[in-house]
Amino acid sequence: MGLHLNEIRLLLDVHDCNPEPPRRQVTTEDDEGGRGLALVEFLAARHGWQPTNMGKKVWAEFDVPAPSPAVDGRILSKRMRVLTPHANAYVVPERRALSLGP
Repeated sequence: MGLHLNEIRLLLDVHDCNPEPPRRQVTTEDDEGGRGLALVEFLAARHGWQPTNMGKKVWAEFDVPAPSPAVDGRILSKRMRVLTPHANAYVVPERRALSLGP
């Protein structure tokens, strides 16, 4: 398995001992597996496979988002203190209408 990163792309490659081409499986919501290729098709900018002497290599390229500017830690700390509930704070529960039937 390999991960290769540059400024614009992340390349993931995986080696498999099975020489058969990858194929999408039909799954139900109760299946615990079989969604790998569907996820790769949805998330990757490009993907493919190639046969090797020992099976195959499957690869996918993912776009790397542009970095965002760093947040000043002091500003983040102040914002977090404002959002943190105080020990003596009392939260009034939301009132819900009572249903008396149809």
